Amino acid sequence: MKYDYSWKIGGQAGEGIDTTGDIFSESLTLFGLHVFTHREFPSRIRGGYTSYEVRFSDEPVYCKNDKIDFVIAFDQETIDSSIDEMKSGSIIIYNSSAFSPDHNESKYVGIKLFGIALSDIAQQVGSNIMKNVVSLGVTTAMLGLNEDMIYNGIKHKFGKKGEEVLKKNIDAVEAGYNYVIKNIKSDNYEHLYSTKNGSHLFVSGSETVALGAIAGGCRFYAGYPITPATTIMEWLVPRMTKFGGTVVQAEDEISAINMVIGAEFAGARAMTATSGPGLDLMTESISLASMIETPAVIVDVQRAGPSTGLPTKHEQSDLWQAIFAGHGDAHRIVLTASTPENAFVRIQEAFNMSDIYQTPVILLLDQDLCVSKRSVSAEDFKILPIVRGNMPSDNEILMHNQGLLYKRYMYTDNGISPRTIPSQKNGLYLATGDEHDEEGHIIEDHVKRVKGMNKRSIKYDIAKKDMEKGNMVYGNTDADVALIGFGSTYGPVMNLMKKFKAVDKKVKYIDLSHIWPFPQDFIKSEIENTTHNIVIENNEYGQLYKIMRMFVKGNFHTIRTYDGAPFKPETLYNRIREVIS
Repeated sequence: MKYDYSWKIGGQAGEGIDTTGDIFSESLTLFGLHVFTHREFPSRIRGGYTSYEVRFSDEPVYCKNDKIDFVIAFDQETIDSSIDEMKSGSIIIYNSSAFSPDHNESKYVGIKLFGIALSDIAQQVGSNIMKNVVSLGVTTAMLGLNEDMIYNGIKHKFGKKGEEVLKKNIDAVEAGYNYVIKNIKSDNYEHLYSTKNGSHLFVSGSETVALGAIAGGCRFYAGYPITPATTIMEWLVPRMTKFGGTVVQAEDEISAINMVIGAEFAGARAMTATSGPGLDLMTESISLASMIETPAVIVDVQRAGPSTGLPTKHEQSDLWQAIFAGHGDAHRIVLTASTPENAFVRIQEAFNMSDIYQTPVILLLDQDLCVSKRSVSAEDFKILPIVRGNMPSDNEILMHNQGLLYKRYMYTDNGISPRTIPSQKNGLYLATGDEHDEEGHIIEDHVKRVKGMNKRSIKYDIAKKDMEKGNMVYGNTDADVALIGFGSTYGPVMNLMKKFKAVDKKVKYIDLSHIWPFPQDFIKSEIENTTHNIVIENNEYGQLYKIMRMFVKGNFHTIRTYDGAPFKPETLYNRIREVIS
């Protein structure tokens, strides 16, 4: 690795922070560098502090770094929120048109501060609102990056808005660039020049899970806006109709999940996406789908709770909710995703499993995965065959039908019954949330109740085999230390693997992407010869740790954080070292 660099811009919402971060990130990606972004934004409708951090390298990066090398500050709050993450030699560019940094010089030791009148420079080329674009020119010059790189990003962002808009933005970049060249000594510059040609995609987990849903045959989406899951619906709205599908904004989460169940009952592949508070409202309907054995795919983008909690911050505290929420023994399958390309594949698996096992499937994502963007290879986006499960043709229905009503809930060896959809000839049956017999008639007979419960339970024993073989293991197969986690925990763990290799410590990471029914046989086999088994997660309860203790005997440790932020690699590395020492 030649370099691994972190750049940050911060200010108030409305100052173009996200636009600037996107342009810079996309420019780096187009130029062939590997990029990971991290956003902080307030839980307000308007205003409030917001920042955009970009980590870039000549080798793949999977998470934000512990330290920041370069900061563009539009206000004092940006400096105050960044200073503890900066190191000797880090650079702060502050907008001297708007403010002067406080005079506590002790906190700036080793840090280079440069005041540049970004707003004034922007005014000279058109409008002070373009100070964010001026800052990109300043960044390009001070990092010694190729000017063509940032121009490509500007063209990519504003090319469709006409020549006048494009020229103003290019002029703003040049103004910032030229100011640095004329006024700041070159020995203050970094030299990160690269000439690679880009071939990566720059995407978030929200975008790839939405794209994967379309690839997986989803043609109906119903949802209610909620941070941070709304971005999935926003991505689908202008695109779903191109594939013959429909997106509906429901009046609430209860309506959304019931629309999904109705669409699946009618034979369409359908999904919804929500976050913790919305999943709360969906639990009764998830129980209904389990009872009537109707597929339904629910994406839950976890955020910090309980209640409204920290609605724009990161957490992984919905695991128990996804697995257990619902009244009675309401079975379901729970999957997780750890990277954007992983989310693309996992949502396709969710649709296939939902159809095969005729059950609700919950795909757990998290804030960091869905909001952050990363450069990824297009080759990692695998399209899976669509598998609809046991859905008989009209002729096959005649073979099963022995009376007025079809035996939709026929008792079978594997618990999976032949499923018909409305309008299929001779496929008529009753669908009720009450306990029922093979034709759907409501029953209260004790023997038939047990038979119905057992019938629905058996298929999850079959599904468990998929869970056992679906998970991934990274690192040393003969490791002494097993790290276990799910979701975007993958990023910081992958980041620190090289550090363990450097100190000759063999470590593996078990990424639990297929998490319920719980794959205890897989876990047992992976920790058979390990000394330390460390469960890493973003919640206070230690939800995965406690599930692990329910099913697997072993020497487990737990590392948890619940401050609203994902793990930082260096911090996590030190905590792991504490456990194993």
